[in-house]
Amino acid sequence: MSAQIPASAGSLVALTDLKATQNRFTAIHPDAAAGWGQMEVLNLNRNVLTSLPTTAGAWVELKSLDLRANKLTALDEEALGAWTKMEVIPCVCRA
Repeated sequence: MSAQIPASAGSLVALTDLKATQNRFTAIHPDAAAGWGQMEVLNLNRNVLTSLPTTAGAWVELKSLDLRANKLTALDEEALGAWTKMEVIPCVCRA
């Protein structure tokens, strides 16, 4: 069974801190990611994410992103470039 963070989560535009660990999320809907422009701390560890949507570049306030224990193989370079306030990215990407 696969589950994604739904598009409707993008309506939480004032959200600054989200802990969504151990939910078996396989994806984040691009519209959800696009709405999280105020997100500062995002903890998505222990899911089964294989990638982040390109709209993750909207997370311009992001300071901490925890992606440990997922199935990521890479992070989008454009999104990484947008995260200028980033302080911490605990992540293990699989090649």
